[in-house]
Order: sequence, then structure tokens, then C-alpha cells
Amino acid sequence: MLTTAERYGYEHRKLRAQWRPRVEAGQVACACGCGWRIEPGQPWDLGHDPADSRRYLGPMLAAHNRNTALERKLAGRRRRGFHYRSPAW
Repeated sequence: MLTTAERYGYEHRKLRAQWRPRVEAGQVACACGCGWRIEPGQPWDLGHDPADSRRYLGPMLAAHNRNTALERKLAGRRRRGFHYRSPAW
């Protein structure tokens, strides 16, 4: 497992800087496969391959990238018998 500093170090920042002009111009679709285009000004991440954290998939909408991580985390909890229930407001 890579540390945070290894995952988001120089190489990560360099690759993100290379993508930035195209993303900010609205020329890039989200790499998660949803087919949505990343609109100028929308928050975006450089998504990692879930199978190999050293490999990048490309720019992703921040919500989609972070949602994937949350879903994996919750899936792991479900396997151990934890079931999330939303509060009854």
C-alpha cells in the first residue's frame, strides 16, 4: 500500500498539471465511465485504478472519484457484518 505522500507526490502533481488545460477547457470526459463531461470550474481529481494504486485512470469528477472510495469502504464494512442505516429524522 502506498503512503499518501507517495500517491500524491511530484508525479501526481505533474500529471495533474498536464491534464489541467484540457479539463478547464471542458474537453475531458470523466474517466469513471459515466460519460459525463467535466465542465470548466467543476472540482476534479486524478483518479487511481482501484486494482493498482500506482496507475492513473485519468481525470474524474471529484464526487465520482471520492464516491468510489466511499463505496469500497462501505462494501468492506458490509462484509464484516456492519450495515449502515440512515437515521430516521
